[in-house]
Amino acid sequence: MSRLENFKIDKEDKNFKDLSLNNLEFKNKSVIEKFFVQTNLEKLKFIDSEFQQTEFISSNLVFTEFNNCLMEDVVYKNVNLNNCNFMRSRLTRNNFNNTKIEDVEFNNCALRGAKFIGTHIFKVKFINCDLQKINFQGASFSDVQMIDSNLFMADLNRLVEVKNVVVTNCNTFLIKYNNDKDINIK
Repeated sequence: MSRLENFKIDKEDKNFKDLSLNNLEFKNKSVIEKFFVQTNLEKLKFIDSEFQQTEFISSNLVFTEFNNCLMEDVVYKNVNLNNCNFMRSRLTRNNFNNTKIEDVEFNNCALRGAKFIGTHIFKVKFINCDLQKINFQGASFSDVQMIDSNLFMADLNRLVEVKNVVVTNCNTFLIKYNNDKDINIK
C-alpha cells in the first residue's frame, strides 16, 4: 500500500470528477467542502483524517477504511460502500442516500443524527456505536446486527424491507419501530 504524506488538495479545488485513487493510505488529512463525483476510491485507508461538508456522489468506496476519522455533514449519494470499515470514527449528521452498504462494520463509531434514506443495508454490524436519533426511512435491512450500541430515539419505523435484524444489549429507550417479527431485540 502506498502512503501519501504530503498529498494536498488545494483550497481552490472543490470538484473531483472521474478521479481514480486506489490502494493508498492517507493520514492526518483534511477534506473540507469537496465534491467527489464518479470517483474510484477503492481500497483507500483514511487514518486520523477529517471530512467536513464533503459529498461523494456516484462513487466507489469498496474496501475503503476510515480509522479514527471525524466526518461531519458528509453526504454519500448513490455510493457503493461494500466491505468498508469504519472504526473509532465520528460520523455526525452524515447522509447516506440511495447507497449500497454491504458487508460493512461500524465499530466504536458515533453516528448521531445520521440518515440512511433509501439505503440498502445488508450484512452490516454496528458494534459499540452511538446511534442516537439515527433515521433509516425507506431503507432495507437484511442480516443487520446492532451490538452494545445506543439506539436512543432511533427511527426504524419506516423500513421498506426487514430480514433478520438482531439488536443485542443496546439502549433502546424511545426507539421507534413497528414491532416487526424480523427485528429481534435481546
